[in-house]
Amino acid sequence: DLGHVVINISDATVETAVATALPDGSYPDLLGGATSVVADGRIRTSLAPQTAAVILADHDPGNE
Repeated sequence: DLGHVVINISDATVETAVATALPDGSYPDLLGGATSVVADGRIRTSLAPQTAAVILADHDPGNE
């Protein structure tokens, strides 16, 4: 995986876990600044209503 874009088009906060091949670690959301965690092949993130997150593989997980 090169990264992920996760979009919440709903009117409620969404907690999500998406399958990924990214290595385990913490990744900064390049759009909103929050941190997403990858563990056990899943990227976990929380998105406020009407927001999105951009997570890229080339960011060094956990070493920001």
